[in-house]
Amino acid sequence: MIKLYLYASLGLFQLKTMGIGLLVALAAVLSSGFIKFVLHRVSRGLFMRAGYSAMVVSGVLVLNSAIVRIKLANDPDLRVAIQAGELNARLTWSTLIYSVEASFNEGFEFEKIVPLSSLSPERQHYVQALRGGAEKVDVEKVYALKGISYEAYYFDGQNRLINKIKFD
Repeated sequence: MIKLYLYASLGLFQLKTMGIGLLVALAAVLSSGFIKFVLHRVSRGLFMRAGYSAMVVSGVLVLNSAIVRIKLANDPDLRVAIQAGELNARLTWSTLIYSVEASFNEGFEFEKIVPLSSLSPERQHYVQALRGGAEKVDVEKVYALKGISYEAYYFDGQNRLINKIKFD
């Protein structure tokens, strides 16, 4: 009662809020009375199945809601392709791009696009020296079983790949 008084005195209660609260309270009282009348007539097995079914349905609804919110907030995109004997999976999550490659020659690799500025000055100089006439350079940090390496992709003005280099 103290909480109700404080909420009302602070102006946090509105007529709509009170109406919804009273409706929920009435529904709780009615359902409680109904369950007392019906519960002893329902077998334990049926009650357990109904409870598990309700949990599964609510879980599916919560999962669906989470998926919709994640999609709206992060705009994920997953693309899987097989090119030149390699299985490539690319996940774009907001502005982050992750790529996984599995090839027969090189094995399993996890790639993440990183800014050129995150490289050491020596690596930045090496990538810039090979730039040539490229309009855009993408650098990927490659995590593989054999260690960490880098790949640089050079693109022209029409976003066509001109050159690709691998370096440590």
